[in-house]
Amino acid sequence: YTVACGGGCGGSWPIAVATMLSESGVDMNKIRMIPGQGAAAALQDLAAGGVDVVPSSVPEAGALIQAGAVSSLAVFGSKRLSAFPNVPTLKEETGMELELGAWRGVVGPAGLPAEVKTKMENALKEITNSSDWQEEMTSRGFGIKWRSSSDFAAFMNNEETKVRKLIDASGMLAK
Repeated sequence: YTVACGGGCGGSWPIAVATMLSESGVDMNKIRMIPGQGAAAALQDLAAGGVDVVPSSVPEAGALIQAGAVSSLAVFGSKRLSAFPNVPTLKEETGMELELGAWRGVVGPAGLPAEVKTKMENALKEITNSSDWQEEMTSRGFGIKWRSSSDFAAFMNNEETKVRKLIDASGMLAK
């Protein structure tokens, strides 16, 4: 199978698929992952039959899914997305318990004064917990998970370690 990475093959969605394949025992040196010009172009290639798989967020593929031009196989979260209730979780489809994909965060410069950091963190937490913001994100098919600045820093460090190991093991940089 040919996997169109959308953008660079080291991005969040291709890494999620590579992690799933690697944990399934697939030899990653035998997977053809090709970089592209973003998810929109890759999804067009998928709809046209030029590639076999495109890892992307479900909202990015939403219009093509709803039009029946492509199928979403699974979400890499712990539960189905309310905006796409017919798309199963990876655990439902494979039994694998992996929660992977894109995540977003807000960062500041090193040495940011503690009072600024606290003020920003409190404001972002308030926004994240607001019903309007949660409803908007949920209606578009995005998951929500709040992490404090210290939890987010630990999460990013852990993700970097895992991704570096996967890239080294798969030879992605050598391809």
